[in-house]
Amino acid sequence: MMPWGGRQQAIVTGSSDGALRRWTLAGNLSQERYGTGRDVVSKLGRSIQALVPWDEKLVVAAGERVVVLDESFNILAEATVGQKINAMCVLSPQTVAVAGQDLLGEVNLASGAFTRTVSVPSKTEYVAVAPLGGDIVAAATAKGEVRAVSLRSGQELGEFETDFPVRGLSLSGKALLAFGGAWRVDGKAVASLLWEVAEAQPDP
Repeated sequence: MMPWGGRQQAIVTGSSDGALRRWTLAGNLSQERYGTGRDVVSKLGRSIQALVPWDEKLVVAAGERVVVLDESFNILAEATVGQKINAMCVLSPQTVAVAGQDLLGEVNLASGAFTRTVSVPSKTEYVAVAPLGGDIVAAATAKGEVRAVSLRSGQELGEFETDFPVRGLSLSGKALLAFGGAWRVDGKAVASLLWEVAEAQPDP
């Protein structure tokens, strides 16, 4: 849910088949048909994987591209990453972090460029990413591995293994929520992880 296009309450939804829709919460939930259907699919393809708000704009991860859209779903800017993006999060007022198969990096929205990538262990597929502060992100694999990584240095700062498949990450205060569970079975799982940077201790 985010304020967008002059409306104080709105929801934007996207699906992997390329459908992108905006909904208003004024009174009853109703769909606003701006640029939906074939028009959006022709622009973004059938590969929408993530949506995040950026100022008054919407940022979409579609296939190997990060695309900035206005309130009518017109393309304002885009950057090509070169690898399929599975997840994305806002990292700073100018940048987003992207994650995928053998991919963890940063895109500068202001310049429209894929500006930084870090070394990822071979055959690692990240399915979720969330900001932890500064240049540090949490990235999760479908197997349940959650890693804290500095995008500036590429250093892995910590790792936690959940006992369930992870499908998403969300930050709530100081807690990092990893959620998921087995596909098409009863029962879902959520793990709350507390993250903090240890301060270096002075030498005795």
